[in-house]
Amino acid sequence: MVGEPFIDKTPLKLTLVLHRDAPGGTSILVSVDGNVARAVFLPRSQIVYVDSASPIPPGAKCDVHAKMIDVHLPKWLAEDRGLLVDRSGTDDLFAVQGRRR
Repeated sequence: MVGEPFIDKTPLKLTLVLHRDAPGGTSILVSVDGNVARAVFLPRSQIVYVDSASPIPPGAKCDVHAKMIDVHLPKWLAEDRGLLVDRSGTDDLFAVQGRRR
């Protein structure tokens, strides 16, 4: 529509670590690397997820109940929650945060 801001609704599929999934809850707690201290909440109304066959990342700081899931979510939500990171193993802060210099 004319006059509305453009919101990229491109769906993404990310493999994330699920830390908390309360039955009947409105959100789930996930992280990229398994570190619960860096976990973020995703609203159930904006995502679809299933169990993943991927293993928990080595050195992850999560409890024994954590598991890997494949999450389908809008790109804007992944960007907003900081879930789009470079997994190439670089220590470059700007690459890790998905920013260019």
